[in-house]
Amino acid sequence: MVVKWNTHQAPGILDFVFQSQEKPGVYSVFDYGTIIPPVPLDNSTICMMAAYNFEMLHEEGLPTHYLGLVTDTGVVISAREAIASRIALGTMRVRLAERLHPTFIGNKAWYGRDWNYSLFEDPPYNNYVLPVEFISRDKIGPNSSVRQRIERGRTSRQELRIPENYVFGEWLERTVLDYSTKFEPADDYPGREAILRILGFHNHPERLEAINGVTRRASELMSDHARRVGFEREDGKVEYITSVDPNTGTAVDALADCVCTFHEDRLLRDRFAVSKQLIRDKERELNPHWYAEIQRAKEEAEERGIEDFHTLMNREIVRSKKPLPVEFVNALNLLFQSALNDWIEAKVYDVPDFEKALQAFKLVA
Repeated sequence: MVVKWNTHQAPGILDFVFQSQEKPGVYSVFDYGTIIPPVPLDNSTICMMAAYNFEMLHEEGLPTHYLGLVTDTGVVISAREAIASRIALGTMRVRLAERLHPTFIGNKAWYGRDWNYSLFEDPPYNNYVLPVEFISRDKIGPNSSVRQRIERGRTSRQELRIPENYVFGEWLERTVLDYSTKFEPADDYPGREAILRILGFHNHPERLEAINGVTRRASELMSDHARRVGFEREDGKVEYITSVDPNTGTAVDALADCVCTFHEDRLLRDRFAVSKQLIRDKERELNPHWYAEIQRAKEEAEERGIEDFHTLMNREIVRSKKPLPVEFVNALNLLFQSALNDWIEAKVYDVPDFEKALQAFKLVA
């Protein structure tokens, strides 16, 4: 719900509602888009985790778009206040910025993609979402896109500054930073020079370096907290909004969306992945033909210069997709709620401890 609309000259205010078990819920995997589960995912866990993490980042002086949590009566409170009252809220107040979209042009652009990002060189708004996701990787595992891209020759260890002697699946000595496009139907992973042009920063490379510094620092803080409360963090992604400081006239790039949640990051507890990867794995197990069709359509779209790979998918395969089992979604909600209690070191969800929740999940996974 919009509290205050943004203008060309200033960001607004938005109350973003995360779906709960009481409301229709959706999710997205493999760039496919909106998928409706048989019972709603309880995404209040994501809201609470993101709010708690944003407040940790604020304590370290890192800029974000986060303004607080919103109660059912419309009062804005902090995550700490919600936790002290043992209430799980599902609405977050954030700064509202414009979404500017690149233009599909159907032939290879000068940075190697079929999209024109020149709008970001002189944007019509001074507050907008940057068209790139910034990825931090402490481990490159079997499910990581990095390994697949290296094996296909689409990037290299040198480009990503991965040591030649690094063994996939081991922990990296230094966090690897990576980038992906945000507003294209299928994610692409351009290199640094292409990212500068996509962002409109080619004349201001220091802005990218500053964002890299914030991304790296936020990653360190989240990984340190994860270890302290019994988790391991393999990788994560963050997004940014930019706006102009009215006092100095300079651009400020602030962390946006959510930071380090079960949907954005790969987190493990007791060597078990507590993340959206569980949904991805289940979808691939239930619907191998559907998953294969997505990959095939993406490759064809890239080869032919088609804007949206969805238009190339076999409709019969799409219609035959099996839904996630109800028992799986219910057990996943329980697992995330229990893990959230551990992450914030408080019991805001009245659920069994993580070990019991994990045992229950494994019975239906």
